[in-house]
Amino acid sequence: MSETTTTVPPVSSVPANVQGLAQFAAAATQSFGADKVDGPAPDLLSDTMHRAPSDHVLVRPGSTAEVQAALEMARAHGQTVHPYSTGRNWGYGSSYPVADRTRVMLDLSAMNRILNFDADLGIVTVEPGVTQGDLAAFLSERNAPFITPTTGAGPTCSLIGNALERGYGLTPISDHFGAVMGIEAVLADGTVYRSPFMPEAPDGPQPVYKWGTGPYIDGVFSQAGNAVVTRMTLKLAPRPEQIETFYFIVRDDALLEQCIEAIRYMLLESGMPISGINFVNGQRMKSQVGGDGTMDAAKWFGTGVLFGDKAIIKASRNQVRKALKGLVRRVFFINEDRVGMARKALSLLGKSSLAAKLEPFVYNSEGLLGILGGQPSEFGMPLAYAKNLDNMPATGRHPARDGCGLLWYVPIVPMRGADARRYAQMVQRVCGKYGFPDPITFSSLSPTAFDSTVPLSFEPTEEGTANAMACLRELIEEGRREGFPPYRYHAATMDLATASQPVFWDTAARVKAALDPDGLISPGRYVPSGD
Repeated sequence: MSETTTTVPPVSSVPANVQGLAQFAAAATQSFGADKVDGPAPDLLSDTMHRAPSDHVLVRPGSTAEVQAALEMARAHGQTVHPYSTGRNWGYGSSYPVADRTRVMLDLSAMNRILNFDADLGIVTVEPGVTQGDLAAFLSERNAPFITPTTGAGPTCSLIGNALERGYGLTPISDHFGAVMGIEAVLADGTVYRSPFMPEAPDGPQPVYKWGTGPYIDGVFSQAGNAVVTRMTLKLAPRPEQIETFYFIVRDDALLEQCIEAIRYMLLESGMPISGINFVNGQRMKSQVGGDGTMDAAKWFGTGVLFGDKAIIKASRNQVRKALKGLVRRVFFINEDRVGMARKALSLLGKSSLAAKLEPFVYNSEGLLGILGGQPSEFGMPLAYAKNLDNMPATGRHPARDGCGLLWYVPIVPMRGADARRYAQMVQRVCGKYGFPDPITFSSLSPTAFDSTVPLSFEPTEEGTANAMACLRELIEEGRREGFPPYRYHAATMDLATASQPVFWDTAARVKAALDPDGLISPGRYVPSGD
């Protein structure tokens, strides 16, 4: 069978329409109001890497109709646009577009309404600007027994943005795009697409079945620039009677393979109510919580999450211990009751040396349990400030604004011991070549696959960024040769994303060409550039 190539409008060879940009800004200001338009200006966007300054215009539509009007106006002025929900895509490009010629940003953060909520079924419909923190507060105010799908990126990150990027967490519904019941999206020609069971009115009956009727189309709006998503319905997990974490420390690196097999057993065969397991090396643990005597001895550190009633969790503890027998000295189990006891003990110890040792345990346990229980926080964000701790605010953390350098390498690794070892050796080799440590996390996506996350922290100078990007690109290329393809790509590595599986990417290009023949929305995003 012969292979054909469908191209879309080229990305890098088309210069920015600077004159048209100023004209667009003037027209947008007249149409939407000065409070909804900024620019043209060179300082409207920030990122966790060095960027040469360039003028952009930010438009903040407040409704689906205004999104339609903004797209029509951009086309009339020869501009391409890049939509983002809140712009907090740390380490993957933040709010920046793929193509330099794209200078109009659709900032959807003003579309921040929770439109509908079914308190019986735990189904909620939100706009792009609704954050993890917004939903958590909404559920708390109503005493609704459901869990916000949290991540470590902080409470100000968009639910829709994370779902469209196929983000995940360790709450019971860990696959966030898998929780999508339906979407509304504006196509490049202004047509409003809705999933088969998605009502036209936001307060209409919410979809309760993901697949609808007929071909499944919603997926073409995930990790793509095919439309502007303006509404999404999500299924939430019910809050169980108890949430309990367990953790274990592995002091011998030679046990890596056996630990991976034990993790697969717990997830695949044991029948325990485990939402997920994170397995991190000593480098990653130190970068997150700092080093002490315990962490210095750890080669690998595992954390798992049990959800269910107290009887089920009690029975599961023995299963966890059995799975890890001979690999670790002890498995530690933490729940809210035990953390509360530790907190009381801490208050009684005052400023003693024992209190100093206990305090990090209490802080980290409370932070982890909070995120797992649907309470988003900034607990995981210090990792982004590894090279910039002096500029880390106590609250309101924003790594892009605060001058942090961060890129993510995020491949899929089969849940087999031999593959995990081969992968870890590859990461250590490539990172070491560029002067980086190798902070590895294996996060279970399913009983068969890990997503591994490797943060590259650096000074976001031109030189530091070039070195980090070279390391990231080599990790992607070498990892793909070894059978570890990324599940997600930085905006500056879209050429690598589309460099394999030509028939697949040709199909993606055909979809893009059909929905957006002029390349109006996010040109170059997860589609061959045509150059």
